[in-house]
Amino acid sequence: MTLVACFCGSPRRVGNGGGSNIDMGGKEKQLSLGIYPEVSLTEAREKRDVFRALLKDGINPSNHVKAERAARLSEEARQLAATRFSLSSEGALSFLLGNRCLALTSAETVELRSFLDATRA
Repeated sequence: MTLVACFCGSPRRVGNGGGSNIDMGGKEKQLSLGIYPEVSLTEAREKRDVFRALLKDGINPSNHVKAERAARLSEEARQLAATRFSLSSEGALSFLLGNRCLALTSAETVELRSFLDATRA
């Protein structure tokens, strides 16, 4: 049984084996369940079940996957920004710029803060 056949349950709708056809309001959409052998048949069936549950609840699985991906990328960007800057207990600031690390002494950090506060007004 191919990945598409296990989702659709009908051999006549079997595509190239890389995805799954769903019916969303009269329009047929193609959803990828993953690339074999990276995604096993068991994992593809689990994804199929999740997609079916979403469809049953009236949620478009494609939009759901896109929203999950956007949330994951946003969280990764937030974590990267959080690790990019660090302030030591003495008040020294260091931050990453690409592959370079810039470290300011506590006195330089105070000067930088004063400058930024002055330019903010």
